[in-house]
Amino acid sequence: MSKEPEEFLDISLEVIDNSPELELFFKRLFESQSIAKLFFLHRDELFPSAESARLPCLFWTNYLSKEVKPSDFKVISLVTELDEIKRGQAAKVFSGLFEGIIEDVKDVIMYYLIRFVRTNKDVQTLIESEDFSFKKMKQVLRDYKAIKLELPESLEKTTALALHDRDLEFKIKKLSKSLQRFSEDISRNPLEILENLPFLLPDFHMAFHMLAQKQIADLCKISGLSLEDYKSIINDMYTLKLIQCQHTVFWCQSCQDEPQVLKTVSEIGPSYLKMKCLRCGKSMSISSVYRMDELLEECILSKDGLLSVGIAWLLDQKNIEYEASAYGREYEYDFILNTLKGKILLECKVHRKPLSERSVKGELEKDLKQLFKHAQELNFQTGVLVYNYDVEKYSDIIKETCCKYTGMTVLDYANISRFLDPFKAT
Repeated sequence: MSKEPEEFLDISLEVIDNSPELELFFKRLFESQSIAKLFFLHRDELFPSAESARLPCLFWTNYLSKEVKPSDFKVISLVTELDEIKRGQAAKVFSGLFEGIIEDVKDVIMYYLIRFVRTNKDVQTLIESEDFSFKKMKQVLRDYKAIKLELPESLEKTTALALHDRDLEFKIKKLSKSLQRFSEDISRNPLEILENLPFLLPDFHMAFHMLAQKQIADLCKISGLSLEDYKSIINDMYTLKLIQCQHTVFWCQSCQDEPQVLKTVSEIGPSYLKMKCLRCGKSMSISSVYRMDELLEECILSKDGLLSVGIAWLLDQKNIEYEASAYGREYEYDFILNTLKGKILLECKVHRKPLSERSVKGELEKDLKQLFKHAQELNFQTGVLVYNYDVEKYSDIIKETCCKYTGMTVLDYANISRFLDPFKAT
């Protein structure tokens, strides 16, 4: 992310403050366990990847409650393979049309770019100068009135500028013929172009649709949510306009002889994803991809995920004074809280859900050691480590590890609000 952490946090909080929908979302984030369990997940768990691409989206399907078999995707797999073949054919059509044109265009543009520099001594001096900046450029070029532009009037009428250069004249005439041939090809068979155009770029959504059921099942397993909880969250997010329908596909599993597949980018809420097959009248299988709100997506994909922004919002709500992304002599600190009871160092840790007690112990030891070192550098007596997953079942490990680091406390997202209450400004 190009923005500095502190700048990103300030901008995020300002956007939230001006959006009732986002304000309500963050309020529920610390009131509803189900919302927190889903959105505080690590980005690699929340957002799926397929074919080397990450899709920052949520899914909904109407075949969640049953065990999905490969045959359930027979129709959609067939259509996807056909589309891939059509894409290859479309690429051949368009590569034939554009063959030779691109290189010729680049040559002509480069010629006139170099000639432009050679013709304008001020520009040439500016380019060669070691002292170059936007301010310096404006001082030299001012309002550009002194700049000479010598461009060809057209590709066919090369002007006197090109006539002295046989190579350029040949290149421009060749480019002119190529463009004319391109135009004639389109005029001669416009339907071929139009028929192939939709297949020129791959419909990458289809790969994710085929993973939708597994992705939702994995999300529910990792987060501990039920399918009903997940469905409720998706519907609420759509109502708040914090997700937007990106792509929906309907397919009929019964019509194997004549595949019935419908794709749409229309705005359709999860509650309305129902359709009967236009051919046989049976209920169609449905999968829909919902793109996240831009700010929420940025927050989740950021280094400390949604947890850091959520805690900053919570501190603002409780009127607790703090510094975010503060720098010491050696380290950067997530939050330094300035309370009537003294200064507190608070750091966020966003990890994938641990698979074993051993992995918890390893991460905890490393994170607490770092927190303790940071607190010592600041001369603070108190440090708080906040995790993005439920740590209650690891309480024995936490208690044992914390004994080595006096004054350090370990919390999760569910307990941070209660921990901060005694420090609220009155």
